[in-house]
Amino acid sequence: MTLRIAFVGFRHAHIFDLYRRTQEMDDFEVVAACEEDETARQTLASSSSVVVTHDCFDDMLDSVPCDIVAVGDYYARRGQLVVRALERGKHVIGDKPLCTTIAALDRIAALAHSNQRVVGCMLDLRDAPQITGLRRLIRRGDLGEIHAVTFGGQHPLQLGQRPSWYFEPGKHGGTINDIAIHAFDVIPWITGLSFAAITAARCWNARVPQYP
Repeated sequence: MTLRIAFVGFRHAHIFDLYRRTQEMDDFEVVAACEEDETARQTLASSSSVVVTHDCFDDMLDSVPCDIVAVGDYYARRGQLVVRALERGKHVIGDKPLCTTIAALDRIAALAHSNQRVVGCMLDLRDAPQITGLRRLIRRGDLGEIHAVTFGGQHPLQLGQRPSWYFEPGKHGGTINDIAIHAFDVIPWITGLSFAAITAARCWNARVPQYP
């Protein structure tokens, strides 16, 4: 069975990897690609990396039959795109973070449950050989009982290299939301243990003081 996948939003580099992979796999057919931002569309047209078929997400959903919608717009916009796809009865795979508000997350969870749709994220640490090797060691008991895990997720903002929306108010949502999902996903998978509580969370802007 071939699954038809349509893409929306190409304003973060991660989504290009999913676009490439689905083009290379026999189980998927890329049926459409939407970018509503005019500047981003022009950039895509000049790079030839993505064939943009639509400039309106709702038009794409109305006109192109698909099974899955892949979401890769700027972080704060993703939640509404995921919700609209679920409302149309589509499965969704999104780059992380999936959304930036609890209200959006609650709506996504409710729709996924009521419509019996699958929602997934692009969480690729499980494919890393260091991670799979660590999982084997721990699951075999080679390291003994696990009492503590340290997971580092320092995230450079890279002013001038990251997309400009990283620094525009209301569009990013914070590096904890962006990065911590990897820890929440992979640590239980590695160890077989569950989180009991979050006792502290901190982020700070060390190097880009012009964008506090």
